[in-house]
Amino acid sequence: MAARATSSTGTWRSRSGHPSRQVQEGACFCIDAGQYRIIGADTQWWRHGRLSDEVLTEIEGWLQEARDAGKTTLLCTSQHGWDFGKRGRTELLKRDLRPILNKRLVDLWFWGNVHHAALYEPEPDSGLIASCVGWSGFPYPTISQGDEGRCEVPVRWAEYGTRFHPWPDLRPDMGNNGWLRVRLFADRHIELIYLDWMGHERHRATVTSDGSGVRFSG
Repeated sequence: MAARATSSTGTWRSRSGHPSRQVQEGACFCIDAGQYRIIGADTQWWRHGRLSDEVLTEIEGWLQEARDAGKTTLLCTSQHGWDFGKRGRTELLKRDLRPILNKRLVDLWFWGNVHHAALYEPEPDSGLIASCVGWSGFPYPTISQGDEGRCEVPVRWAEYGTRFHPWPDLRPDMGNNGWLRVRLFADRHIELIYLDWMGHERHRATVTSDGSGVRFSG
């Protein structure tokens, strides 16, 4: 495992009046697990939802090293690349990560920040498979299947359910919270299992990798 912490004196200027408090830090980490490399980056410390050049250089090096070794790469960020039902990509994707993604160094990208669960078809420009997993605890309004057509990338699955049982019509406007379980297998297939807050399986997808890209199978 490798990790990197970087400080920023310009972060959250409201902290300047409290010099005794901890200096804000940003971090990225890299974990190897057999044929896989998992990389995480904090996108909330340097500007809003962005990555500094220093962190980007670190991440790209880790990703290139993994690709050269034939590993499958998983990237985790707190900021999203695009939002469900909305046109346009974020600054994180357009200005920070696009050069890296266009080199096809990332196979799977998981993000939060926006509150829902969605799994997308491979992004045409980079071939990566992305999933929003920002629905674990924050109370969020349901999303509509009718908004799929406005997404930047076609939707493979999304959570449209409500948090509570339809009877007795308790808060039908609230989305069904849950979490994602990722299972990495030695034969290079990956299971993505979406569970709701009661532990019920909502969706399961299988992704296969050959070290140079990923695709859905089954």
